[in-house]
Amino acid sequence: MAVSAICSIVSVVCLCFRDQIAIWIALGTLVLSLATILWAILRVLNSYLEENINGDHRCISSYITYKTDDGDHILFEVQKLIQVKCAIMQVFDTGLKWSGDDNFKWESDLQDVVGLDKHDDETEFDTLKLGFKNPPLYNQTAAVQFKANINDSNHKSSTYVELRVDYPIDYIQVNISLGYKNMSENAVVERKLIHAATGGGYKKFDTIPYDSVHRQYLYQTFRPESGYFYRISWKR
Repeated sequence: MAVSAICSIVSVVCLCFRDQIAIWIALGTLVLSLATILWAILRVLNSYLEENINGDHRCISSYITYKTDDGDHILFEVQKLIQVKCAIMQVFDTGLKWSGDDNFKWESDLQDVVGLDKHDDETEFDTLKLGFKNPPLYNQTAAVQFKANINDSNHKSSTYVELRVDYPIDYIQVNISLGYKNMSENAVVERKLIHAATGGGYKKFDTIPYDSVHRQYLYQTFRPESGYFYRISWKR
């Protein structure tokens, strides 16, 4: 209905003003109007899809790397495979929290780092925003990646990796590579409910033996129970 009205207006303009400038103005108005209508449709469609499919994406798998060869300099990297559940995804929001000094920058080999929204509440994750160079459409899969090279020579950061599993995920792999350690005690896997009552803490869930040959902890889990924070901690 709206498009028909716009076309009628454009026809009248073209009849009244037969010179080229008027025609180009009319065509420009038509294109702008159609773009506005399309944008409105996408907004409504996105809202509907996100409301009915638990967010704008489904995470299929997640790979986390925490690597330090000397105990002071850390490479932290996250790679995710997601399936888009909105009409078009332009920006991917991911939660993270670094416990040490933050005098470093987040980078990505696949996306553009749009920004970082920090939260003063220590219990809340910060939000890293990654912009897609070629935005994926509904039901397409996409790889998401971000990383940081961190100087932690003051050892201010805590020695754990924490994950928030809101919705079902097929596979999670966490690789904690400690090139400076020959031997170490088992790492501890704990979890707590995301919406736990005040005071509800982590409870031991599993342990991971230290691989002294490869000098790492490797944790792999298939379809972990959702609705939990999972934390893997070890001694420095």
